[in-house]
Amino acid sequence: MIKGLSIFILLFFYFVNTKFSFIPIYTYQFVFAITVIYFLVNKKYFYLEEKIKPFVMVYVVVFIYLLFNYSINGFEDNTLVKTWIVFLIKSFIGVYLLVLILKVEKYSFNELVLLLQIAIFIHATLMLIYFFNADFKEWTLEYIPQGGSNINHANTYRSRGIVSSSGATLALFQSFGLLFTTFLLTIDKLNSKKVLYYGISFIVILGSIVVSGRTGLLMLPMIFLYIILLYIKDKESSKVLIKFFVILGFLLLLIGLGYYYNNIEKFSQGEISSLMNWFSREVIIKDGSIEILTLNILSKQWLFPSDLFSWILGDTSTWTVSRIKTDIGYLRTLNALGVVGSLIFYGFFVWVFKNAIKNLHDNRNKMMVLVLGIFLFITEYKEPFFGKVMISSMITLLYFSTILLKEKCEEK
Repeated sequence: MIKGLSIFILLFFYFVNTKFSFIPIYTYQFVFAITVIYFLVNKKYFYLEEKIKPFVMVYVVVFIYLLFNYSINGFEDNTLVKTWIVFLIKSFIGVYLLVLILKVEKYSFNELVLLLQIAIFIHATLMLIYFFNADFKEWTLEYIPQGGSNINHANTYRSRGIVSSSGATLALFQSFGLLFTTFLLTIDKLNSKKVLYYGISFIVILGSIVVSGRTGLLMLPMIFLYIILLYIKDKESSKVLIKFFVILGFLLLLIGLGYYYNNIEKFSQGEISSLMNWFSREVIIKDGSIEILTLNILSKQWLFPSDLFSWILGDTSTWTVSRIKTDIGYLRTLNALGVVGSLIFYGFFVWVFKNAIKNLHDNRNKMMVLVLGIFLFITEYKEPFFGKVMISSMITLLYFSTILLKEKCEEK
């Protein structure tokens, strides 16, 4: 049997995936190897859950379409095919083995969410240390190679913690921690220590989003939506959240004002100044109206397929080889896979979220997964996040856990 700390370490380094310069493989690959060895030694624990088989079938349908699409486009751009193969290895097989281990160790869905929240909180702490401590940043630059982004972390104010790059995907991943914290507040038996932990972790995770990418801040209105949906089904839980966030908001205001007045010089120079300028450029007040810079940029990137064939079946070369000049996830998918492929691709994730919600019984759990799904389909407008393995792995982890794990731990 694998002990609690060992399971947490496996989860942490599987999802906070990094590569140290002195180790030839990524940490998720190391964890994957450990899980495979575990089931080779403990064969009696391995099996393919019957309810997972429909997922396999839907995955195969998407993969067959990607291969078909790749072939009819002259085998010109295999990026999406390779992405789906990585999805098979990391987001399906690797995640399934992890959830099987969690089942063997009798973890519940709620306990898994707590482990993920702690993992994100720890990485958020490392991200803030990276931002404020030059020595730690220098150490990571030396021992954790940069990659997967066009951001040069040696000269930027944006933080990556211990992963290879910062940016919107990392900020989005960190934002899951805000929703998980909110959810845990509704299911936990709260005392002063737990409330203090959740308050501190929420602030730290929020800070990690601020120093990595603005996209993750979209989770804040999603938390408001979670409270509203929960109020309809569970007024008591929603009242707990309202009280918590009113107090937390007041404390954040006091902390922010206190820090500003005690560090005015830092706000006019160095990395904090660069960070403030970066955020201030996002919101533009002009002629009495408020404009969002990112939305303005994306509004000029509405690029559609150029011919009927591409509209229907897509042109895979638009993904990488002849990349179209748009970041909008839906349009990149439409241009690469066509209407048919887009419906199949996004239909796969709609199916996953629908079944995950169906598998749960507690309204607090259902609403959390629903809000996460809504959030991801909204942020897909910014970038093709469903194609990011870091995000898809979290989706499949939650989905598999609704099938294999009990919803909550036994009452004590």
